[in-house]
Amino acid sequence: MRLKQISFVMVLLFGFNVLASLVIGALARFSPEAYKINTSTFSQFVNYWIKNGWSYGVVFLGYLMIYFILVLLLIAMTLICNQQFSFSRMIRGIKTPAVYVMTLGLILIFWPLNALGLKFPVTNYITIPQTFVSMVSNPLLWIIFWGVILIVILLFFRLKRVLFDSVTSDQKVRHPFKESWKKTTGKFLSDFFQLFQCAVQFVGATGIVFALQWLVDRLGVRTLSISFANVMIALLAGVLYFITAEMVFIFLSPLEREKRDQKYSGITALVMIVLIGFVSLILSGKMLHTPNSEYLVMAHMGIASKEDVPNSILSLKKAHEAKPDYVEIDIQKTKDGTFVLSHDTSIESLSGKKYVLNDVSWNELKQVEFKSGNQTVKLTRFDDYIKKANQLKQKILIELKINATITNQELEAFEERYGALMEENHAQIQSLNQNALARLSKYSENGLGLLSPVDNAINASKFNTFYAIEYSSLSPKTVAAAKKVNKSVYAWTVDTQADLSTTYAYGVKGFITDQPARTRKTLDRLRRHPHYDLVVWNALLFKRANF
Repeated sequence: MRLKQISFVMVLLFGFNVLASLVIGALARFSPEAYKINTSTFSQFVNYWIKNGWSYGVVFLGYLMIYFILVLLLIAMTLICNQQFSFSRMIRGIKTPAVYVMTLGLILIFWPLNALGLKFPVTNYITIPQTFVSMVSNPLLWIIFWGVILIVILLFFRLKRVLFDSVTSDQKVRHPFKESWKKTTGKFLSDFFQLFQCAVQFVGATGIVFALQWLVDRLGVRTLSISFANVMIALLAGVLYFITAEMVFIFLSPLEREKRDQKYSGITALVMIVLIGFVSLILSGKMLHTPNSEYLVMAHMGIASKEDVPNSILSLKKAHEAKPDYVEIDIQKTKDGTFVLSHDTSIESLSGKKYVLNDVSWNELKQVEFKSGNQTVKLTRFDDYIKKANQLKQKILIELKINATITNQELEAFEERYGALMEENHAQIQSLNQNALARLSKYSENGLGLLSPVDNAINASKFNTFYAIEYSSLSPKTVAAAKKVNKSVYAWTVDTQADLSTTYAYGVKGFITDQPARTRKTLDRLRRHPHYDLVVWNALLFKRANF
């Protein structure tokens, strides 16, 4: 009986995720496109929000609707799994504040778990991009983090009767959280064992698909590897839905019952796993195709290794010797209109004084010494950097960082000052400020690209030629959509073999990396011989996904 109910929960979770994806897609299309948000002046920015604020209000209401439907789903599943479904109990659940609190609690608890590939609704849309997560490099911090998550989950299990008691009890439960805490006293070991079972299933499934794909890759037939990888991704997606349903079921039906299943429950569960996995693969756009045979390697922040000084003319020669197709740098405007290389909006001098770049002139900033890693450095002026790059015949990818409003006059002045140098360099320009980029296209002949930390909506706008997207937010569907409108996709910041293998398999054209020489060797090896063993799990784990 338990397997049959878990299969039922799995189907409903998948159905909800598909529905939520359709609604969120419609809301995204309803929202004004990001490049239309006027950032030319503060007054224009405010006027834009006054004019379009209602549409964002509608979007917010749409997300509230998704949350309410999730509440209804949890109430219905609780009643059905315990064979107590009735409309009167549904209404009671809707009127019970504890149900809404518990739903929010489940979202928060599953949020870090969905980063591991689980499929609880809503949380799959708020996965933190892995580029930002990887900035925390201390292993001890991660051990502490996951240790705390485990403790919080086990404590949350003490509340596993809240949903059940709130919607199935014939009498109103005055203090559902307190009552659940009392009734689950002494259940720590059984709760831990249920979590352990899920963890074993997770590790086992991941290990099996990896091993099978590794064996197929050894045959050296790319088309076979791609087809088999699609099958493995589908099966793993189905298993992840099953594990999610198992964990959710603990909160839907917390009573200890006889766990004997009907004769064909196992077969039913297996069929549902396979069916949901393949439908998920097709609808989510994760189907792999033949990758690009040509690609671009780009040295992130102008470095050849993580030991180099980022965004500095000191590292340019070494980065050039690593033979990247482009050297990627960040530039920001000073108070007097000079652009300097810097990732951050401010620097702190050796004496401890803070300088906000946009508020200080170049004449003052050029004297300031500050620490970058273990080295004492000064800011590099963009004029000097691009001239040196042109001498080396090294192309550059420029991230135009705009931390405030920027007028058309300022953009035109930028093009007048640097346009000839950038054209000589065949440089490309990218920016998070999509509106500024659209306005810059009126003056610039250089290739422009939309930079985004999340999976950007692809359109046929003429002002940009590429999209630069954070790698863990990417999907094959995005890359395919870009190709249809003759645009390229660059992934940032890609360093590990697993992430390079996955983004290469997706068909990404450009790879922004901290280790350009090693990245090129890895990509050359991937081009010669299929390596999809890492892709089959990395395509689903630690990634933002719809369903």
